[in-house]
Amino acid sequence: MIITSSSILLPLQKDIVFYDNYQAISGDAPNWQAYLIKQPYLLWLRDHSTHWRATCRYNTDGTVYTDYLRASLEDFDIILPGIKKVVILCMSTLILTLDPAISTQARRPYLARTTLESTILQIPNSVVPQTRVIRLSSGSEANTFQVKGFCSARKCKKISFNEQQDAYHDKELVGHVFHNSVSSNSQQCYLKCINDCRCLSINYKVKNDIKYCELNEGSHFTNKDSLKNIHGSVYYVLRREYSTKVPTNIVPCADDFTCTNGCCKNNPCLNRGTCTEICQPTSVRYNCSCPVPFFGKHCEIQQKRSCQDFKAAGSTASGLYTVNNDNNQTFQVFCDLDSEPGFAWNLIESFSLSNKHRFQGDIVFYDDYQAISGDAPNWQAYLIKRPYLLWLRDHSTHWRATCRYNTDGTVYTDYLRASLEDFDIIKDVHTVVDTCRPYEYVNIRGNECVNCTAFTAYKKGIYSLHVDSYFTHRSCDFDASKSAINDEDNFGMYSSTNPKFRCTSNSDDTTQFWIGGK
Repeated sequence: MIITSSSILLPLQKDIVFYDNYQAISGDAPNWQAYLIKQPYLLWLRDHSTHWRATCRYNTDGTVYTDYLRASLEDFDIILPGIKKVVILCMSTLILTLDPAISTQARRPYLARTTLESTILQIPNSVVPQTRVIRLSSGSEANTFQVKGFCSARKCKKISFNEQQDAYHDKELVGHVFHNSVSSNSQQCYLKCINDCRCLSINYKVKNDIKYCELNEGSHFTNKDSLKNIHGSVYYVLRREYSTKVPTNIVPCADDFTCTNGCCKNNPCLNRGTCTEICQPTSVRYNCSCPVPFFGKHCEIQQKRSCQDFKAAGSTASGLYTVNNDNNQTFQVFCDLDSEPGFAWNLIESFSLSNKHRFQGDIVFYDDYQAISGDAPNWQAYLIKRPYLLWLRDHSTHWRATCRYNTDGTVYTDYLRASLEDFDIIKDVHTVVDTCRPYEYVNIRGNECVNCTAFTAYKKGIYSLHVDSYFTHRSCDFDASKSAINDEDNFGMYSSTNPKFRCTSNSDDTTQFWIGGK
C-alpha cells in the first residue's frame, strides 16, 4: 500500500513526519506526483502492517532493488516511534537521547549524567514506541522524569517519577511481587514497572550493596493492608494520568471519551480471554474477561465443573472433590475417576437397604425434593441438592447404578448404565408408570444384555426409580427372570428383595446412582 509519493522536494520537507500530525496531500486520490495519505488512514494501515519500504520510480519501473530499502516496523517504526529524535536538556546536567534509527539491541537509548557514568539509566526498547516525550530533570535533591503517551494515536497517558517526593521510605508492599531483579537505581526499576502492564508499584531496596527491584501487581490503592513497615525498603506507586485528544485540545479521560494504554496490544489473556484496557490512575491497567470454564487474572485457571473436568486435568484418584458452578458457588462431590475406562462419575445418591424408606416414591430426580446430607456425601443416606444435580446434569452424558461401591468398588455384576439422551432420569418428566427403557448395559445377578431395553418403573408418588427384573421379560429385551423372586425390585424401591442381588444381600448393603461421562 502506498502512503506517500513525490516528484519534487518542496511538499515533503522536514515539517512533515509520519509520527506527528500533518496536512495530507491529495489524501483521497493517490497519485505519483504529489501524494501523502491522510494520517488517520496511515495509523489504521500501520496497525495492520509489519514492515515499511521506500522505492524509486515505482510508477514507471515497478519494484527495482537498486535504490530500495525495507525495514521492520518492530525494529524501526517511522509511524509510531514515540519520538524521531529528541534531545531534552533539563537543569543542564541530565540528557536523554532517543533515536529509533540507532535503537537496536546492541545500542539502546539511554539517560546519563555527563559526569557520572554509574548513573546511566537504560530505557527499554519497548518503552520507546509507546512514548512521545520523556522529560527528565536532576538536581541536588531529586531525579525526576515524565513519560507522555503518543496522543496522535489516542494513547494520551503521562507517567511521572520523582525520586524523593514519590518515595515511601521504610515501606514495602508485601505479598504481591511477581518479578524480582537487580537494578542499577530506582529510576531503572520504575521504568521496568512502566514497561510491564502487570505492574502497579515497586519495592526498591539495597542489601549488601546489591540493589533489588521488585515489581508488584498491586499497590496501596488496590491492597491497602499489604503496605507494611520494612526498614530500608522504599516503595513507589506508578503515578499515572490519562487524557484523550479531541480536535482542539487534550482533555482528561471521562465518560465521553475512551482512553487507551496499550496493555491489550499483545493480549495477555489466555484461553481466548478478552482484554480490556483500564485507564484509571489507581486501578489495574487491564482486565481479562474469561470464557467459561476459565478464570484467574489471565484466564489461566480452568474451573472444575464436574468430575469429568478433574479427570481431563489429569486427576486419577477417586474421592471427594470440590467443583464450581457458574455462580462461583462451590460444592463437594464424590468422584469415581478410575473404575470405568474413559468415564468419570459424580455420585448423586447412595443409601443402605436399611434406609430405603427415606428414598421411596416421593423422591424422583426430575422434580423438587428435600436433599439428604446434601453437603456431605456419604454411603448410608445421601441425596445431592437438586441445584447441584441440575448443574452436573448439564455437564454429563450418562447415568449409572451400582451396588456396594463403598466396599467393592465398581463391579459389573448388578450394574446398569444408560445414556441421558436415550433415558433422561433428571430432566424428563415421566408420566408412564412402568415401561421398557433403553440401556447401554444391564446386569442383574449375572443376567446381562447390551444396548437393550429393560422393564423400568419410575413415577413420582408411586415408584422410585428401579428395574423390575421379575417382569422384565414380558415385553422388553432384558430377561432376568432366572433366579428372580416374585415382584423383585432392583436398584431401588425394594418392596421385594432378593438376597442374591448384591444391593440387597443384607441391611448394610448400599445402592448408588451416578451421572457423568467421558
